[in-house]
Amino acid sequence: DQKITLIHRAKSSGSRATISDVVLKGAAFTDDAVIQDSNGAVRAAIASTPGSIGYVDAPYADDSVKILKFDGVEYSPQNIIDGKYPIYGYGHMYTKGEPTGAVKAFIDYILSDEFQNSQVEKLGFIPVSKMKK
Repeated sequence: DQKITLIHRAKSSGSRATISDVVLKGAAFTDDAVIQDSNGAVRAAIASTPGSIGYVDAPYADDSVKILKFDGVEYSPQNIIDGKYPIYGYGHMYTKGEPTGAVKAFIDYILSDEFQNSQVEKLGFIPVSKMKK
């Protein structure tokens, strides 16, 4: 029984694009909202604003906010891997032309089993090798 305050990301945010596609099915966001520039700022605003709702990337969801179910399914990495929880996005890297030199070496390392299996989960994300193709 209180006013709902929507807190979300700027129009250029990939998280916002994912929510627009998956949750809103392409419908426009309202401009009657508090806009924050980062996941951490969104989380802090939600945690400190009674009656607020918003979204953050999974690694930013902590005990300061309540994680809601989507269509009756709770968030978990396993539910994403199993295709039960549809709200997720892939990280992207872009280069002008085919990458070479240090840029190629960096991308190759990020995609390597070494990095994917040792660092990605520590950072709160899901290794691409665990996602269904």
